Amino acid sequence: MIRINNTNGRAFSLAPVVTALVLLSWGAASAVNRDVLRLIVRDVRVTGVKAVRPEAFIEWANVRKGRVWTEHSAALAVESALRNYRDRGYWNARIAEPVVEKSVKGVVIKIEVVEGEPVVVGTLTVSGPESLPHEHLAALLETVSGDRLTSGQLAADANALLDLFVSRGYPYAEVNPDARVVPGSVVVDVSWHVEPGPRVSIDAVRFSGNQISKPHVLLRETGLSVGEVYDQRKVDEATRALRRLPFLMEVIEPEIEMDARSGRYVMHYHVEEAKSAAIEGAVGLLPGNGGAYDWVGRFHFLSDNLAGSGRSAQFLWERPGLSSSDLRVAYGEPWLLGKPLYGDVSLWFEERPGYVEAGLGVGIHFRPIPGAALGVTGARSTVRPDLIRGTLVDRQSTWSVSGEGEWDRRNSRLKPTQGWSGRLVTGWDRVETRTAIRSDSDFSRLVYEASVELYQPLNPRTTFGLRLRGSGLFQDGRVSADALVRIGGSSTIRGYAEEHFLADHAAWANGSLIRDLGRRARGYLFVDVGRISRPVSAESNVW
Repeated sequence: MIRINNTNGRAFSLAPVVTALVLLSWGAASAVNRDVLRLIVRDVRVTGVKAVRPEAFIEWANVRKGRVWTEHSAALAVESALRNYRDRGYWNARIAEPVVEKSVKGVVIKIEVVEGEPVVVGTLTVSGPESLPHEHLAALLETVSGDRLTSGQLAADANALLDLFVSRGYPYAEVNPDARVVPGSVVVDVSWHVEPGPRVSIDAVRFSGNQISKPHVLLRETGLSVGEVYDQRKVDEATRALRRLPFLMEVIEPEIEMDARSGRYVMHYHVEEAKSAAIEGAVGLLPGNGGAYDWVGRFHFLSDNLAGSGRSAQFLWERPGLSSSDLRVAYGEPWLLGKPLYGDVSLWFEERPGYVEAGLGVGIHFRPIPGAALGVTGARSTVRPDLIRGTLVDRQSTWSVSGEGEWDRRNSRLKPTQGWSGRLVTGWDRVETRTAIRSDSDFSRLVYEASVELYQPLNPRTTFGLRLRGSGLFQDGRVSADALVRIGGSSTIRGYAEEHFLADHAAWANGSLIRDLGRRARGYLFVDVGRISRPVSAESNVW
C-alpha cells in the first residue's frame, strides 16, 4: 500500500486506485491481443506482376506471413515496392492500396500492380565549367541513350562527377541531374548540370589538440604539401596515415576553413594524443644457493614520440629469475634524409639457462605509401655457453640478414575496429660453430615469420578480432636452444608463462571479442589455440 501525506497532514491510500488500474490494464491487454490475432498476415496475393516473380515483389514490400498488419504497414509496403521498381526503370508503375480481408484465422493481403513500360534515356547532356570539356564529363557517365533510367545508376553517375571535381580542387561542387518523368512517357531526356564552386588549394595545414607532437612532424606524416590543389583522395589517405601513428589516440575528420580577410583555405586537423612514453619498474629479492639473496625485477622505458619528434626509443632490463635476464636498448629515426625511410638500431643481451647471447642489429625501412613498408635488417650476434651452470649450446657467431614486408589497412593502429594487416619476414643466418671436436663448423639457417590480423565491427562498440601467426626455421642437424621459436606469454599464447614452449615451427591463432568501455578502456574475451612441432619440453604439442 502506498500512503501519501497531503498538505493538511492527512494521509490517504492509493491501493484501491492501483488495483482498479491493474484490472483495467489486464482487460485492455486481452482485447488488444484478440485484435492482433485477427491482423496476423495469413496470406499475400499479388496480381499484375510481370517483370519479377510474385515472391520477389513480396520481398520488396516486406510483407510476410505471420507478421502483424497495420495501416502503417500498407504505406511502407507500397513505398518500398515502388522504390524497387524505379531502381529497375519502371517509373510508371502504379500500386493500388492493398485490400485487407479479415477472418478469424488472420488477414489476407491482396495487392494489385500496374507495372507499365520501362522508361529509357533519350537525349543526354552535360553542362559544367569551361575548364573541363563537356565530352570529358559525359565520358564519365555509365548511363547512355537507350539505357533504362534507374535511380541507382543516376546516383552512381552523380558520384563519378563529384569525385572528378573533388579531385581537381573543387570540394564544394554540386551535381544536379534533371530527369523529369511525365506519367505515361517511356523516353526521358536527362541533363546534368555541375556547379563547381570555388577552386580550393591547401594554403596551410593547422593542427589542434597536440600537446607534445610538433606540427611539422604531423604534417610530414600526412604527405600533404602546402600550396597544392585540394584532392579528396589525398586528404583521405593523409587522415588514415595520421590514425596509424602510435602516439595519436584519435584523429577527427579534417575541416576546410577559409580566412575571411585573406581568402586562404586552411586544412584543420583536431587530434588527441596517446601516452607517447611509458615507464614501469619493480625490483625484489630471491633466495639463492647457500642462503644468499639476489636481485630480480624489471625496468622498462618505451617512447614512440621522443620530445614530439616522432623518434622512438626503448630501454629494457628484466630479470624474472636467477638464471635468466634480458637487456635491450633500441632507437628509431624516422624520415632519414627527408625521405620516407625509417632507420633503427638495437643492442641486446640475453641470459638463459646454459648460454648467454649478445647482438647488434641495424635496419632500414622504406614506406612508399601510407600503410605499406619494405625493410631489410642486418645483425651480428654471438652465443657463448654458460660453463658454470652447464651448457646446452656450443659457442657460435652469427651473421643475419632479413627482409620484411608489411601492408596495414586497419583504421587505427592503437584501437583498430575495422580492416586488416599482413606482415611477412624471411631471414638467412650464417652460423659459425666451435666445438671441442672441431675447431670450426659453418652452416646456414633459414627463418620465417608471418602474421595476418583481421578486425570486423559487430556493432558500434563491439569488434571481433582474429590474428593468425606462424614462425619457424629450417636447418640441417640439431638446432640449438637459442635459435628455437619461443612461444607463450601475452604476445603469443596468453595464459602460459613467457617462453613456455620451444619449437622448430609454430602456428597459432588469437581470437578476441573486444568491447569499447570508454575512451581509454577496453574489455577482451579471448580464445587462443595453436600447434608446435618438435617440442623441447615434455608438454604435448597441441595447446
